[in-house]
Amino acid sequence: MSNLKRKFGLYILKMVPDKYRSDYIRSHLKLQEPTEDFVYKLAETRDELKQAFELLHDSYVGAGFIKPNPSGMRITSYHALPSTAILIAKYKDEVVATITIVRDNPLSLPMESHFDTEFLRKDNETLAEISSLAIKKELRGDMGKLLFPLFNYMFHYSEIHFGIESFVIVTHPKFEQFYSEILLFSLMPEGLVTSYSFVDKYAPGLGFYLNIKKSKIKYAKTYGNSPKDKNLYDFFCKRDFFQKLIDKNIFIMPENKTVNIDKLPMGRSVFHKLFIEEGKLNETINLQEANVLESIYGEIDGQTITDSTIDNKYKTREELTRFGISTKAKLIFGKDNDVVCKVSDVSKLGLKVIVNDIIPLEQDEINIKFKVSEFEISVLKGELKWMSPKSCGIRLIEVDETWELFIKGLEQEHINQLIKKEA
Repeated sequence: MSNLKRKFGLYILKMVPDKYRSDYIRSHLKLQEPTEDFVYKLAETRDELKQAFELLHDSYVGAGFIKPNPSGMRITSYHALPSTAILIAKYKDEVVATITIVRDNPLSLPMESHFDTEFLRKDNETLAEISSLAIKKELRGDMGKLLFPLFNYMFHYSEIHFGIESFVIVTHPKFEQFYSEILLFSLMPEGLVTSYSFVDKYAPGLGFYLNIKKSKIKYAKTYGNSPKDKNLYDFFCKRDFFQKLIDKNIFIMPENKTVNIDKLPMGRSVFHKLFIEEGKLNETINLQEANVLESIYGEIDGQTITDSTIDNKYKTREELTRFGISTKAKLIFGKDNDVVCKVSDVSKLGLKVIVNDIIPLEQDEINIKFKVSEFEISVLKGELKWMSPKSCGIRLIEVDETWELFIKGLEQEHINQLIKKEA
């Protein structure tokens, strides 16, 4: 009966003019200041990851999105990428909520098999797809207690530590009002797709997007004068409120902010245990996914690489190993001919830059000033290898010591993450 009432209520609500419908929906918002009962953080240990994947599996099976998996986990190739962050909320030692952020990566975003994101990239924005949201069944009824703090953590983590400028998401049509009227996401041009293939049972999906910086203006305009328990602007955007949650150890944020925004979700041993031995992911992924994962973690099928051989294996694919970063650079083509750009990823031999200005194609060499950190600049020389309307690839032909130390640091950090022991 309750489900029938809900459907009838939604039907009636659609008859109400937009302005009044939005006001009515937002009037039911009940925000609560996060309590110290829950801790929000990045999933880092095998136990945290396994619990998150089990919670997601049970939630998706219960919603009819996927069939039960013998492993009891919902895992995909995206969950293992260094451009993915798996966020969780914990009550004591139990994971009670999870959400995943999937940044641009070699496999593309999951939604891009159904939605065109090019219009969002015209301003060279770094996109991430919000995915894999699940909350423990007993805690779903009170969104203000757990869901909104989780989104608060996700917004701040994405902007500060993950280099994200805009979110995209595909959600079931029954959640349309939450994303459009409450969180103020905008509908993708494609609107509704009737069969979204990222879940087993091809459920319908609505595509949405939201620019993080512009969202703050939208929240201020929509919620700025609202009472405290309905003021999403104060809840999401006020720096002192966010800092208070950090000080209370409710929000656990990474200690250091660097230009390196890639971080492996797990070490090699955890990947092989959860994804291959238990999850049998190697039996369901395609060749592209297998190649990408093997380039990160080593063999998927066949011989297992021991920790002591990771370093040698890594060196054989150094040209293929790229690191996601977020920093600025200046391309210098001659006197008074500079192009300021954003660097999105680097390798030992080159870098990819995002540009708005036209690059002179007749230049044989490009001088580059690369911002390694707040106080360090690397001076490089390179040559243009390829170019698209908004980005280009540069192969380095001359580097300095600052660059070499920077790359060595990225490589060592990657190796350290690979050989993490199970925790």
